[in-house]
Amino acid sequence: MKTASSQKNVNLGLLTVAGGQVDLVNVTVTANGGNGVEAYSTYTFACFGSEDILVNVDSGIYSDNGKYGIYTEPGTDGNLTLINSPEFSDNGLGDTFIEKIKDPCPPQDPSDDDDDGKPTNEIIIPEDGDGEPVLQDCENFSSTTLQLHTGTSVEVGCPFTGSSQLSETSEGDLPDRLPVGLTFGSAITVGLDDEGNPIPVMTEGGLLTLTFVIPEELIGKRMSILYWDPQAKDGAGDWVELPLEQYGGASFPLYPDDADDGRMICSGFEQSGNTVTVTVNFPGIFVLVAR
Repeated sequence: MKTASSQKNVNLGLLTVAGGQVDLVNVTVTANGGNGVEAYSTYTFACFGSEDILVNVDSGIYSDNGKYGIYTEPGTDGNLTLINSPEFSDNGLGDTFIEKIKDPCPPQDPSDDDDDGKPTNEIIIPEDGDGEPVLQDCENFSSTTLQLHTGTSVEVGCPFTGSSQLSETSEGDLPDRLPVGLTFGSAITVGLDDEGNPIPVMTEGGLLTLTFVIPEELIGKRMSILYWDPQAKDGAGDWVELPLEQYGGASFPLYPDDADDGRMICSGFEQSGNTVTVTVNFPGIFVLVAR
């Protein structure tokens, strides 16, 4: 990677994931809210491929970033090498950091998989239905799938204790106008409840997989999914665009700089054919839009 530049991003400046070796030559990464550069091997980032990576930093400027200038997880025998005096200054946590995790990908314990081939509890919501709450039954089912007449659906995975609810939401019923330049496709409201108490974040391990069917008139367009965050702007609320699926399918926080928030993007936005999918651990209002 040569003569790249990444400046003034809210969080991370530049992400690189590779196997073997990465050369950062004359790169300028400044004034980003998080780490200036994050460099991972495919193994430390997504648990496949080479375990180690050699990161060579040749010249360049790494300054005024909120965390480290360069943060690396190179694997057990990987390393970070600085060549020709890269410039570092005023990074919040320091110039560089090498995280040597002994084994970021431990083998999965077969006992963790308790689905035992259980089927999905499939609930079809009629066109004129209100989407009544459905009690989760993890003893007999691996998940609950709520499907609208349009084909758009939400899968509520186990383990989860409580009820889930899905309803179609019209553009006129959205809490605020969509950002300029976006075309409304469809919207849903997902609710989670435990004996009358709303659940803002799934903490038992279950996840919500949202699958939107793209309206026929928007097929071929570049799509996105927006989430209405009622806590944004000091409680006034705001639209948040859910990010694309990350390389290797890694999970990451909705707000990386707020460790107490708890809302996670467990598999980012992915468009395939006439559907788009995202997996999260929080309910709310989600809107499919075209650009």
